Amino acid sequence: MKETDTLHALRRFRRLSHTLLIDGIIIGVLSGLIAILYRYLLGQGEQFILSLHQLIEANVLYITVFMVIAVVLSVVIARLIKAEPYISGSGIPQIEGEMIGLVDESWSRTLLFKFIGGTLATFGGLSLGREGPSIQLGALVAKGYARMRHFVLSEEKLLMTCGAAAGLSAAFNAPLAGVLFALEEIHRNFSVPVVLSVMMSAITGNFLSQLFFGTDPVFAFTISKNLPLDHYWTVVVLAIITGLGGVIYNRATLYVQKQMQKWLPSVFVRLVAVFSLAAFFLVFCPTVLCGGHQLIEILYHPLSLTIVLLAGLLLLKFGFSLFSFGSGAPGGIFFPLLVMGSYIGAIFALMLNRWFGISLIYLNNFIILAMVGFFVAIVRAPITGIILITEMSGALNQLTALIIMAVIAYFLSDILKSEPIYESLLHRLVQSDKRGHQRKSKTKYFQEIAVEIDSLIADQPVKAIAWPSDFLLLAVKRGVDEIIPDGDLVILSGDVLVFICDDEASSYVLYTLSKLTKSQKRRNE
Repeated sequence: MKETDTLHALRRFRRLSHTLLIDGIIIGVLSGLIAILYRYLLGQGEQFILSLHQLIEANVLYITVFMVIAVVLSVVIARLIKAEPYISGSGIPQIEGEMIGLVDESWSRTLLFKFIGGTLATFGGLSLGREGPSIQLGALVAKGYARMRHFVLSEEKLLMTCGAAAGLSAAFNAPLAGVLFALEEIHRNFSVPVVLSVMMSAITGNFLSQLFFGTDPVFAFTISKNLPLDHYWTVVVLAIITGLGGVIYNRATLYVQKQMQKWLPSVFVRLVAVFSLAAFFLVFCPTVLCGGHQLIEILYHPLSLTIVLLAGLLLLKFGFSLFSFGSGAPGGIFFPLLVMGSYIGAIFALMLNRWFGISLIYLNNFIILAMVGFFVAIVRAPITGIILITEMSGALNQLTALIIMAVIAYFLSDILKSEPIYESLLHRLVQSDKRGHQRKSKTKYFQEIAVEIDSLIADQPVKAIAWPSDFLLLAVKRGVDEIIPDGDLVILSGDVLVFICDDEASSYVLYTLSKLTKSQKRRNE
């Protein structure tokens, strides 16, 4: 590693904290606009499905029109996936793979094909969300911006984190959740320059989204009265139910995906099959199609709700979502899983009312609590789950109950050894990816990584650690101090390692360092 190259990379890294805020705002604008356009088109897709259902009610022969559309959509989406496999599914595992160097997407092709494929899937009625694609689209916009400006890989990945935050923020009007998800799930680094730049991107994306869609929260579940303390036993019970439900959802998602790929190896055939199922629902139960906004609207009328009705819709949505995602079509799981969580909460509230006389004035309380529990059990991002649902619903007055829900649901899924869904999907993505994309360049990769409690290198001297090759440890940040390391320096939990490596070796270095610095508990998940 040449000294001049190292000094050049070091100077760029030192200037990064001053320029990253401006770049973060630019990424917020670009990624936010893409996510807004995607959100708008998906909304138009849901309106198209609703209009088509009304035509079919008038004349059932119009179902043939939908089947023709479905075949055309299957052909187009299948060809897009064949040309660029990284557009399949949510998009979040792909971005997580980028962060640790296991994936290198073609930003322009993936961006274009994902946008088109995800939009077409919604016009076909598939039960898929907008959040995962919005995160991937936002991150890819940032990647393209970094490539066009010839940034080094460390800068590129920081900007991709900003783009992911802006995408989620614009998709859900949830800037804090965008920041936390990008840092907690994508980047996993809470250094001050990164946090500030990600915040600017998320706020910018959210501002643009509110200009277009308004400032109302996504969910209109108003909390009129806080749950009394003597009712908190119900929170514990609901947390256990949603925790178990999340475990079932994760395992069912992976099982259905595996079985569909086994029995229907052709993407085209899988898409035709799931679009045929959508045609059935289009005739008999259109409310379970698309993301789930129509299902949410049903919950706004509590006097018309029954346990049987909600349970039936929940099961239909659950099954159709599994097959929609298992087909490999571009689309996420965030919104459908939140809809399912809301139905679990509503059913629970109706049961409490019938069996224990607990007032339905707390219906919305249980709906919001169940969404958090179900989300946390599936994604295993508790802080993001609490903030996301709080921002989406505008309900800020039951934080204690939300924390209880998140903690119990998290630990229950952990005890049952349910791996976070995006980590499971990333493992499958890496195992199935035969292309072995790697970014090749002569630039230097300059980055920081935190040492977690109970990691392999915690409390070990530098000289005793099996560091990866093509790696140079420059400094160890400990609190406000920056220590130049020697062989006798003992690495402590909470230290931040500042390192540099050749860009083309960054995938191996990042993967190895993540194993060394991650807590043993997280490595075993």
